[in-house]
Amino acid sequence: MGGKLPRGVSIRKHRSGTETLYVSFTYRGVPCRESIELPPTLKNIRYADNLVGEINNRISRQSFSFSEFFPESKSRAAKLFGRIRSNITVSQLFNNANWSDLAPKLTTAYTYEKDSKWANEYLGHIPVTDLSVKDVRDWVKSMAHLKRKTISNRMTPLRVILAMAVDDEVIQTNPCDSVTLGKQSKGLVSREQRESDEVIDPFDNEEITSILKAAYEYHPKAGNYFQLAFYAGLRHSELKGLQWTDVDFINGTLEINQAMVSMGKESYVQTPKTLAGKRTIELVPKAMEALKNQQALNRFAKGNVFTRFEDSELLIDHNDHYWRPWQDILTMAEVRYRAPKQTRHTFASHLLTLGENPALIADQMGHTDVSMVYRVYAKFIKGKGRYFSSDFGK
Repeated sequence: MGGKLPRGVSIRKHRSGTETLYVSFTYRGVPCRESIELPPTLKNIRYADNLVGEINNRISRQSFSFSEFFPESKSRAAKLFGRIRSNITVSQLFNNANWSDLAPKLTTAYTYEKDSKWANEYLGHIPVTDLSVKDVRDWVKSMAHLKRKTISNRMTPLRVILAMAVDDEVIQTNPCDSVTLGKQSKGLVSREQRESDEVIDPFDNEEITSILKAAYEYHPKAGNYFQLAFYAGLRHSELKGLQWTDVDFINGTLEINQAMVSMGKESYVQTPKTLAGKRTIELVPKAMEALKNQQALNRFAKGNVFTRFEDSELLIDHNDHYWRPWQDILTMAEVRYRAPKQTRHTFASHLLTLGENPALIADQMGHTDVSMVYRVYAKFIKGKGRYFSSDFGK
């Protein structure tokens, strides 16, 4: 056939007299020339030209898979870059996953391993090369009774192992990448599922007074712990991980550098939940009072600020200390039960109601940005505000 061929397209003439189109490209420094098993008609030449363009585009985006384009090839390049179809199942991927290597923190690895059972139960029997976007969407639909956040958490371990399979060239794409859970999910997740089920139910001033009175009666350490919880806005993991070296009595500040978190029945110390969690916070007088009272109970004033009730040096064991007494304390105070984390919500909602600056509250609480404060506590935001100028915590 006469005429100049596009770059990367060539014609091979066989002894039989037939002609076949070939495409040429360079992949990972290796020249590749592959037959597309088509006669060199004008239409097929245009097709071959487009194919070369697509291959080079994929190579430039680092998403080219040799076996995807030339699954039957027996060329030298195919032996170098092709792959044999894998029969490994999703369940085997989960079983082979070393979560401690795939997660940034021990607690995250623990959560991945715990949550992986959900995808494993529903999708584990499927060969990973056969797993489709529809399979993942069907699994998500089966969780219609759950909130989006819970579904997202359950999907995360699946995303992780499939991303690893893509890196290992077991599969070409991650089916989870095409499954979204937001407004653009096209009915996959309902509006009700997208709404948070967390209720902001703060304590009022009278309830705080009753709770702290009962807490000090229960045990002085419990009183100090919950007084600081109400008036510093810390996460309870941060309270349990607080060190005396983090306390600056002169300037009235706390350095939040670590948190004590639970994995099963064990507790571990790690960095705060978010990057913004590592911060310096300003203390109101009642928060300072709690720390000074706690210092008086600690003979050595070193190590952890909050320790077990029966010993000034033993670390808090899982949730048994302070969590379980909380239930008894609320009963003693005759206050309607709410989870301990409502102490943090109480801190934020009271200050915002009194007109404090949302941006400063976000910084105090360790939120990444102020949007979290507006989203969660919008109904409490009042006035212009002067940071800690109110009577809260005085």
